[in-house]
Amino acid sequence: MPLLKASGRSLILWQLFHQKEGLRYNELKRELKIVTNIMLTQSLRELENDGLIILKEYHEASPHVVYSISRYGIEFVNQLYKLPPRF
Repeated sequence: MPLLKASGRSLILWQLFHQKEGLRYNELKRELKIVTNIMLTQSLRELENDGLIILKEYHEASPHVVYSISRYGIEFVNQLYKLPPRF
């Protein structure tokens, strides 16, 4: 199965790669204006299952989750940078 079979997955991975800290769901949604809620949720699950992103749950007064890129995800994106451009 291709790791970036859907454009939504590559956009999410790219966005998380360029963040110092993780992003909440709504922050990701705001940054990726063209991605639907269903596409974002499904893509986040797939990226987490593939080990490219990490989901961290916060059980506080206001429970929330934060998505961040994993070490494997960083290595993956760095390898993409090395690929020659296609014309």
